Order: sequence, then structure tokens, then C-alpha cells
Amino acid sequence: MSSRIKELIAVSILTFINFIYIYKYVLRYTEWALLISIFISGIQLTTFLKRDRLYLSKKIKWTVSGFAILFVLSLIVISYLYIPIETLNVDRWSIMSSYISHMLDGKYPYFATSFAGNPPGPMPFYYLIALPFYALGEYSILSALGYLGIIIWIFKTRITQNNIVFVLLYFLSSFAMIWEITTRSNIFTFSCLVLLALNLHNTKVHINKLHVFIYGLICGLALCTRSVFILAYIVFFTHDVFSKAQSRKTIIFLTYAFIGFIIPFAPLLIEHYNDFWIMNPFIVQSSFFLPTYYVIIFILIAFALSIFSKSYLDKLFYSGVSLFIVILIYSSYHLIHSGFQVSYIDSKVDISYFIFSIPFLLMYLLANKNNDKSKLSTVQDLNI
Repeated sequence: MSSRIKELIAVSILTFINFIYIYKYVLRYTEWALLISIFISGIQLTTFLKRDRLYLSKKIKWTVSGFAILFVLSLIVISYLYIPIETLNVDRWSIMSSYISHMLDGKYPYFATSFAGNPPGPMPFYYLIALPFYALGEYSILSALGYLGIIIWIFKTRITQNNIVFVLLYFLSSFAMIWEITTRSNIFTFSCLVLLALNLHNTKVHINKLHVFIYGLICGLALCTRSVFILAYIVFFTHDVFSKAQSRKTIIFLTYAFIGFIIPFAPLLIEHYNDFWIMNPFIVQSSFFLPTYYVIIFILIAFALSIFSKSYLDKLFYSGVSLFIVILIYSSYHLIHSGFQVSYIDSKVDISYFIFSIPFLLMYLLANKNNDKSKLSTVQDLNI
């Protein structure tokens, strides 16, 4: 598959995700929701298709990036001042608070429930990262960190490739970002964390065993946030495991990653051994959303896409595609069984799960050197 086609697929997926957000939430306020959604999506697609004609100087990049940073910061302030978490229907903040509260009280945290009655689905390290924001009493900062991270990186990097035009416009017109920060969701932030951890394996700085050990632990800890990220890990590592040149180093790296993954579970197993086998994140993730056999299908999809994932760019692209396909299957399952109104409009389908794929696809566009005037494409050159 050519790089041009991959770029078009990535942009189409990103535009689709923003479209379903715009339509769903604008529909609550106006009957013109469909036209507004098409209009904004059209601008995004047109910007991508005409990006070669748009001159992006460093000054313009810095100006637009700075405006995007201010936009994200303003969303944090608005959320804190005008959108109390108690007024939200989205219970992601409540799940974090109830889990952490149980943990601090010495209770088994996976018996906690949100105000909507939902059990904690993410894995233990997810809540350890959320702990400082629980103490601050404001989760919107955590929600915004991933968006700020990528925008600040764009601001600081010397790359001036034309795909940055689309990426910056995408942030400025992203209803998914507005929704995440104001509802205190954090999928984008944790996806960026996983992406950053995966990049540690793809850098060329493994100059000694200590680097491999530390980076492996970090990669494992990042996976110990949400089980769905195993799909990206399969795409990133499968080729290297079977590569003669990379196999030994990759297996050692993954061994350390496994150690990092299980470390956050140790206190739960020690203090609440019997309770752990009654309720844990694997049970929640495998049985509360789809029939268990779908998990096998999802893993097979990731392995199939890993066949095409030999380069760093391929890994970014197919990781994003695998996450998107899996959530599309999840959404389609509920659309078929519950109908459009119940699944989409009434929110039986959590469309925020589509956000899992966004950082991988955005970084693919930013890392692709085809339209990059500075001709940078390696992890080291990108400084990520």
C-alpha cells in the first residue's frame, strides 16, 4: 500500500471520528447538525488534499500552535469554573474517584462502582497516574495533557511538513477533544502515553542493558492502563520478535515489559487475593462490552496487520488502524443488536473509544517524510 493511500486512510478515519462527535452533540442543539458536521469535515478533508499549496512557515506554525495551546488551556479553565463534575453524565471521572477512594481506604478497589453503577475497567497503573489529579480535585488537566503534549511538540520541532497544517486544524476543530476535556475523559492522554512508551523500543539508544531494562519496564507499565493497547503492542513487536536481527533484543525487552506490567498488580494480589479472582479488569473488559470470543477476533486482526508492520511508520499506521477496526466492530455489534437510536444517540455505544486510534494516526501523518521539507522520519529526528 502506498504512503499516499495510507495518509488518505488515516485522514479519513480521523475525519470520521470527528464527524460522529460533531453530529451527535450538535444534534442536541440544532436540526442543522448534519450540515454543520459535513461542513467541518469538508474543511478538514480539503485542508489535507490542498496541503501542498499551503505554505507553512515557522512563524505561521508557531502562531497556530500557540493558538491551539491557548485553546486547550481555555478548555481546562472553562471545565473547572463552569462544568462541575457532578453535573456530568459521563462517569469516567467517577470511576477514577471511587477506585482511588477504595484504594486509599484499604478496600478492594475493583469492587468500587461509579455513580452510574459501572465497575472499574482500566488496569491498576491507570489509577496510579490519575492519583495526583484526584488529589488536585480536577481531572480536566489529565484529559488535556495528551493534546498539549503533541501540540507543544509541534510548536518546538523544526519540522515544517505540510501535514502539520491538517493536524493543527484537526485540533482546533476537534469536538472529540472538547468533549474529552470538558467531561474529564482521558483516552487521548493514555494513548499518547502508550505511544511514547512504544517509541522507546524503536529508538536507537539501547546502548546498554540498563536502557533495555528501564525502557522495558516503562513499556509494561504503560500497557498496565488499558487492555485494548495490547493490539498496538502486537503490531509494534511481532515483526521484531521474528526478525533474526532484532529477535533476541526484542524478547529481552518484552520480558522486562511483562515484569513492568505485573508490578502494579502485586499489591492487589497480596492484599486481596481472593477478591482479585472474583472481579478484576480482565473480567470487566472481556465480558461487559462484547461476547468473550470477540477478544480472540481482535487479537487475530492485530496479528494480521502486524504482517505489514515492518517500519516505524507502518507500526504507527497499522496500530491506529487496528484500534479503529476493533472499536468499529464493537460499535457495529451494538448498532445491529440495539439500533441506531439506542446505540449512537442514547450512548449505549461509547464512541470515545474511537479516540484510542487518534494519536497513532496523527503521529503517522507527522512522521511521514513524503511531504516533510526537512526530510525527517526517524524516531530520533522526531524527538519523541
